[in-house]
Amino acid sequence: LATRKGLDLQLPELSAFNEALLSRLHLFRDGIYLLCHRLGVLGFSPSLWRLCPVLSDRIASLKPKEMAVIAWSLAKNMVTDEDVWDEIGKATLASVDVLDGEHLA
Repeated sequence: LATRKGLDLQLPELSAFNEALLSRLHLFRDGIYLLCHRLGVLGFSPSLWRLCPVLSDRIASLKPKEMAVIAWSLAKNMVTDEDVWDEIGKATLASVDVLDGEHLA
């Protein structure tokens, strides 16, 4: 269900699946960026919007690649939550001196 392209986002099974994921975010403690990526690929922005408060709190503790995955997922799905984007900007600026070319790209 979570890897199908052209998935009907109105499927009741998808809603149940997303509710189950969002009610178990503790399982994604170190991998919340992977959840964001999957939701981003599927284009399921309602769940990404619902993750924003959690993401705002966790951004500062993420690695640059993880932040980039989250930023891509949010941007692809036009999730424009100011708090999350502010945290991504702050975390990026705070670490810009230690980032290498791979991370700056």
